[in-house]
Amino acid sequence: MMRLAVGRPILVLVPAPLFALFVQDSAAATDELSSTNGKARDGQDYVVDVLFGTNGEVIRATAFDADGKEIPIPEGAVVQTKPSPSSLEFLLMHAEEDGGTHTNATGGGGSSGPTGCRSVTVSNEKESMLGFTLFWFHTKTEWCWTSSTYTIHNVILDWWFTDVDPFWSFQGLTRNHYGFYQYVAGRSLSGYFHDKQAHFQSCIWIVCQNSYPRNQLWSFYNGAYQWRTDD
Repeated sequence: MMRLAVGRPILVLVPAPLFALFVQDSAAATDELSSTNGKARDGQDYVVDVLFGTNGEVIRATAFDADGKEIPIPEGAVVQTKPSPSSLEFLLMHAEEDGGTHTNATGGGGSSGPTGCRSVTVSNEKESMLGFTLFWFHTKTEWCWTSSTYTIHNVILDWWFTDVDPFWSFQGLTRNHYGFYQYVAGRSLSGYFHDKQAHFQSCIWIVCQNSYPRNQLWSFYNGAYQWRTDD
C-alpha cells in the first residue's frame, strides 16, 4: 500500500514555563515506522497506541476506535517499532530507578508507570457517499513523561496522508497548533496538545468539493491521553 510522507521530524525540547506554547511546524517524516497487518471496519477512525519499555522495546501495540473499544490493528496502519533516539535515551536513564518495567496501558487513554514513553497515531478517514475511501489523514504524537514532577519530555510530532483517491488532492494544512499547557494547575509542562487540520479538494470541471479533516490529541504527564477526529 502506498503511503505518502510529508516533511521532516521535529523535536520539541522543554522550554521555559509557559501557560501555552503555540508554534508552527513542518511535518515529520516516518523513517522509523512500519506497517502491520489486521482488519478494521470500514468508515472507522481509530488510534494506534504503542507503549515502550525502558529497554526501548515495544511492550504493547493496540488499536482503539472512537468508543474506546479495542480493535484489531487495521491493515496498513502505521505502528512505530522503536522510540526516537531522544526517547530511548530518556527510557534508559530511568530504567534502574523504575525497576526496568512499566505497567501496561489500560484502555484507549490508559495511564502508565512513573516514567515512560508512548506513541499514539490518530487516523481519520474520509469516505464517499457509496462508502469508498477517499483518503486517510494521520497524525502522530510521541512523548515521554515523569509523573512525580508533572512533566512531559521529548515530544515528537508527525503527520501524513495515505490512500488518496485519484480525483482528490491534498491542498495543505489549515490548522497547525501544538504546545505545552497546564493540564495540572501551576504545572506548565503537565499537558501537551497536537491539533492539525488538512484541506483536501476534488474538482471535476468547474465543480469542486472540499474536505477539512481535523485530528486532535491531548497528552498528559502520567502517560494518559485523549483524542478526537472531525471531518
